[in-house]
Amino acid sequence: MLIYTSGTTGNPKGVMLTHDNVGFDAQSALVYGFQGIHAGQEILSVLPYSHIFEHTMVYIYLLARVRYFICHDPNGMLADVQDVRPVSMTAVPRIFDRMLAGITASALAHGGLQAKLVPWALRAGHDYMYAKTFGRWVGPRPWLRYCVARPLVLKAVRKRLGLDRLRYFTSGSAALHVDTAMTFLGLGLPIMQGYGLTETSPVTTVSRLSANRYGAVGKPIPGVEVKIADDGEILTRGRQVMKGYYRDEAATAEAIEHGWLHTGDVGRMEKGFLYITDRKRELFKTAGGKFIAPARVESAIKRSLYVTQALVVGDGRPHPAAVINANWDLVRKTLGIGADVSPEQLAARDDVLTFLTAEVEKQTADLATFEQIRRIVVIPQEFTVESGHLSPAMKIKRRVVEQQYADEIDRAYRTDLRIHARA
Repeated sequence: MLIYTSGTTGNPKGVMLTHDNVGFDAQSALVYGFQGIHAGQEILSVLPYSHIFEHTMVYIYLLARVRYFICHDPNGMLADVQDVRPVSMTAVPRIFDRMLAGITASALAHGGLQAKLVPWALRAGHDYMYAKTFGRWVGPRPWLRYCVARPLVLKAVRKRLGLDRLRYFTSGSAALHVDTAMTFLGLGLPIMQGYGLTETSPVTTVSRLSANRYGAVGKPIPGVEVKIADDGEILTRGRQVMKGYYRDEAATAEAIEHGWLHTGDVGRMEKGFLYITDRKRELFKTAGGKFIAPARVESAIKRSLYVTQALVVGDGRPHPAAVINANWDLVRKTLGIGADVSPEQLAARDDVLTFLTAEVEKQTADLATFEQIRRIVVIPQEFTVESGHLSPAMKIKRRVVEQQYADEIDRAYRTDLRIHARA
């Protein structure tokens, strides 16, 4: 199989994967990671097959002999979930964030008690599960709130979504923020994170119900080795590692040394679990000499239900900035703006810009001072594959976005205003 990398930080490269690469990876990942999945159970596929993650998941599910349903249109995903009521689903963080935004937006649209009760219940579930999961003392108040929220709201929300039979989600492709994971756990929906690259077929590590640590991306699947280099880079070796890059011997030699694939990611191992901390090629240095991992800051920003996508920039700048687009339906409902106001008009409004700035500041307030966002550029329309801003695997092409919006980014840094919108 020849499948191209996303090209998010450079030119796409053709990854040559053999039958043994993918076959081994699918078998090993199934045996280790997918506990409780049995023949005949319903599974829903929502990711594109140009994404190596879902490509291999096809083989995993075929080996598991499940009933395999395919979502052909992301806009119809909710209806498909309700029809299938899957036992398991594979998704990416962006889908989880959108699901939570959709739940909140629906509650706000209904108004009245529901508009207050649903967000309250989601917070109650999050707070209880966060304390319980990370060993913090669960006082009587959080426990009582959760005991009320669970039967009154959370179970109903889960059933309405069509997730009443779901045992767990599997998440990959990007970092999943712990707040998102804890909110879903409050709904009774655990998320198992995994890690891998196109070059590794892709599953390298995966979490499982009986061995899951939130914040980690699981343990190596059987037959796969993982180690951390002296500079912190994650290296992996095994039958899942690609044959090489198509017609690019130099890139292949650079990527694979003595059988070890250099992933380009930085992380650490702790009690057998792998933690991803940075993306080596995406790190940038501010004018103050501080290194910033944009994925970490972006993940924090996207905790806001009002932000759909975010790209952090700031190489050589005094501090980082963010290019964002918003959940305009939710913004309209929250600020009491009519549906006839276009995204272009919304992005130019002072009240909207002030509101979104406050949201971004709030979500990055718990980061280090040098990581906190001080400027934002608001893009009215979402990044899409068709616009050239996203790869087929739904990852933002950093270089493309930074080049296209270079003037807006420069102007945001030059102006004394803290916010800048592109109409």
